[in-house]
This record gives sequence, C-alpha cells and structure tokens, in this order.
Amino acid sequence: MATETSIEAYNNLVHSGAQSSQQEKVLAMLEFMGTPSTASEVFDRIKTREQLDLRFDNGNIRARLCELRKAGKVRTVGKRACTITGQTVYTWEVTPEGGITNGPQ
Repeated sequence: MATETSIEAYNNLVHSGAQSSQQEKVLAMLEFMGTPSTASEVFDRIKTREQLDLRFDNGNIRARLCELRKAGKVRTVGKRACTITGQTVYTWEVTPEGGITNGPQ
C-alpha cells in the first residue's frame, strides 16, 4: 500500500508535467537505440546525453517504462544479461504504435 507521502510525490510528478517529460525522454531514447534494451541501458544512454533532473534516476526509468507499457507504447521482448548491471532482466522495445521517430529530445 502506498504511503501518503508517496501518493503526494506521485501527484506532484503528474501535475508538474515531469512524468510526461520523462516518458517522452525514455520513449525517444528507446526508439533511438533501435534494439531491445534494458532499463539500465536506457538510463545510461540518457544520462550520458544530458544533465538530468535530480529526481530522474534508474527507478524512474522503470516506472516510466511500466506506464508506457500500459499505454501500449512499449513492450518487453525477452530477457538477457544487462550490459550495465550484468543481471538477467527484461528488455524493452517501442511498439509500432508507440514510435515517435524524431530521436531523443
């Protein structure tokens, strides 16, 4: 069960527009990468391209991927060893409906 502070933080994320902005960054980078990638790989590529808001971290990537999956924009396509963590984890790809085709912002 979510705590009151977690709910408040989520509501602030949604109302500030940060959630949508983070989703766009994740979707654009995943599409730009062009191959099924892990959450950590997507985060690593995003962080090397730009200075990130302190609230944007690897956990945010996973949350945004789950939201994008619910919206039908991305899907998991298998598991493999992550090149960043070495752990066996799901890989993600953009669905045909989810593509934005203008690369990372």
